[in-house]
Amino acid sequence: AASAASAAGGGATAAVSMSFAALEARLEEVQSRLEGGHRRCEEEVRGLKASAARAAARAAAWRREAREAERQVSIGVAGLQERFRESLRELTESRMVGASSQ
Repeated sequence: AASAASAAGGGATAAVSMSFAALEARLEEVQSRLEGGHRRCEEEVRGLKASAARAAARAAAWRREAREAERQVSIGVAGLQERFRESLRELTESRMVGASSQ
């Protein structure tokens, strides 16, 4: 009976050892998958940062272009205003000359 109990105990020890080995293998598999997922996440974050940097550069270029366009419009409007004032002055002067000659 003692040898049967010993054999049963030896069998239990072997089963526990096998279960432990299976758990270790599973743990290694899970760790490997986690590390792979972590690497993929890091790559994705790098890609997103690069995308954000490109978008920021495009936005900065667009703002520069918009400021330049606004400056050009302001110059054009100022020129139009000056020509309008000059035309108005000439018209007023010609009417004054015409009125004084009558």
